[in-house]
Amino acid sequence: MAKNYNLSKDESEKLIISFLKVIEDASSYLFSENHAIPYSMIGFEIGYLRYYYPIETITAALNVYNGDINKVVEITKYANRKGITIKDIRFGKSHGNYFPDKQNNAIYKGIASIKYCSAQIADELLEVSKEGYDNFVDLVYDIKENTSLDARQMKILILLDFFNDFGKNKRLQKIYDIVNQYIKRKEFKKKDLDQGNCPFSEYMVKKYSGKETPAKYTQIDMQGLIREWATSVNDESFSAVYHIKNQYDFLGYATYKNPSINKAYWYVEDVTYDTYDRMWISLYNIKDGIDREMLLDSKSKNLLTREPILKGEVIAVRFAKEEFIKHKSPEGKFVLTGATRWRLFDWFLIKEGK
Repeated sequence: MAKNYNLSKDESEKLIISFLKVIEDASSYLFSENHAIPYSMIGFEIGYLRYYYPIETITAALNVYNGDINKVVEITKYANRKGITIKDIRFGKSHGNYFPDKQNNAIYKGIASIKYCSAQIADELLEVSKEGYDNFVDLVYDIKENTSLDARQMKILILLDFFNDFGKNKRLQKIYDIVNQYIKRKEFKKKDLDQGNCPFSEYMVKKYSGKETPAKYTQIDMQGLIREWATSVNDESFSAVYHIKNQYDFLGYATYKNPSINKAYWYVEDVTYDTYDRMWISLYNIKDGIDREMLLDSKSKNLLTREPILKGEVIAVRFAKEEFIKHKSPEGKFVLTGATRWRLFDWFLIKEGK
């Protein structure tokens, strides 16, 4: 049986008074003086710090929101508007957390924010950097001997251009792999050298050998041998696509830009379907580093029937800005309001290796 909710006038008044009392009490609490004053003071202090100490304030904000990728991106954009550069991780500069460089009006990204890395290895690398090195091989040997970095962490840092003072990342990766492969070797058989089973020439091996027999070279100064071999390795970088993929994998976002890349080339950050015939594609421009979200829907049916656009691909696109929201005027006509969005009209896949 349905309940009877008919109330008398007196009952209605009591209910309304009780309800209004709840609102009044809540309002008094929410806007009480002992809350308003401290929050106002905090806002004033933060405003003061942002104006007079922008680098320090932005650095603190980046460290507070370090685990929130969206916040980090917002803060980075704000820093750029203020003329402050957020620099990628660098050997001899980066700490565990974000660290200010007031002299150059910049902030260096912290190593602890990188996947699989930690503040401990950041401190160890800073200590190692004080020694000063003129080649990457000696640095790698020192890192292996005096830090806790494992092979995965080292390779991540190489891929992210942490050691770019010593060369480009593809070259440094080759050198690191050779060090790992041969660091414990003390001898070479001559037949292996004749057959080309190692990257070193017999002349170089003999040069760094302490003893020679008819069958082999022994007592090898492997560090010196690799150091000389490394001077012949071409200074090359991994491809732009591979670089950006590594940044997304280990940083969570991309900062890579290459002015020599065609401006039509975009990296696919994400693909989101609203319906079966409507999708939004988040893109990152490799040339200038801007982000843009574009619509692809039934107005471009021929594109929807092609092979799908996938996250992690690089595509060349043709797009345009369009007005899209209609509003009914007093005369009963629909007119555009001036709101705009980007529409994708055509694209093709760019294939690029490492």
